[in-house]
Amino acid sequence: AAQSAHATNTASHTAAEAALGAKQTELDAAETAYRDALAALTDATGDSSMTTTDVAAVSDAQALVSTLEAQVAALTAEVATATDSHTSLSSSLSSSAASL
Repeated sequence: AAQSAHATNTASHTAAEAALGAKQTELDAAETAYRDALAALTDATGDSSMTTTDVAAVSDAQALVSTLEAQVAALTAEVATATDSHTSLSSSLSSSAASL
């Protein structure tokens, strides 16, 4: 029974590690996209002789920055949840290993 519980905890822990890694990768990509969009917005708003097209581009860039900002916040929360799950499963794994 102890070996079965330990095997289950090992599988759950491995899955949690994979999920955490995937979410962290997704968060890193979103943060990079956010920084790039913010840089583009900064460049676009720095032009003193803006045309109508430039104004539209700034509006689009602002919308993209807002969207990416929300995505980064959501992914940060998901990474925190995945980290908590991983920590809990690490504890369960240690306990089941000790009972072998």
